[in-house]
Amino acid sequence: MAVIHKAKDNSIKAIPDEPELFADFIRNFIPIDILKNIDPSNTEDVTERLLSLVSEQKDGDTIKRIQLIS
Repeated sequence: MAVIHKAKDNSIKAIPDEPELFADFIRNFIPIDILKNIDPSNTEDVTERLLSLVSEQKDGDTIKRIQLIS
């Protein structure tokens, strides 16, 4: 019987770590008008602050805060 392993796509995990890539991703893949003008300098990683409140597992999702300027 063949063993099937879950393949991890590490390239998608790099997007939140790079402000320019993250902003491009949001602008191009989320069809919400207010997100079309986000500036990479207006994003903040808040993963550590929020995950520590709800979970002991720290290797999961990335949580970003985006400051929207109209």
